[in-house]
Amino acid sequence: MLYAICDIELQHPYGVSLNQIHDMVRLQKMKLLTCSTRKRTASIAVPVSKFKEIFGANPRIASYDAPEGTQGFMMEIVVREIRDI
Repeated sequence: MLYAICDIELQHPYGVSLNQIHDMVRLQKMKLLTCSTRKRTASIAVPVSKFKEIFGANPRIASYDAPEGTQGFMMEIVVREIRDI
């Protein structure tokens, strides 16, 4: 299955946003790749079909605004690469 590998810039340090990012990943059937308790970034793998559903377009290497409803803990999403996991 193809995944869009995304870096997420968080509103708060990861420790504060832990529950929100974990719930989003679990509910949307994504994969949490990296996270840090000190940095304001996390990396996730989003299935291409789910990415189309959330953003309304095929993923491409670019920067996207946070989807509606996630602005409380996410600022920006950057698609780093698209690959099979």
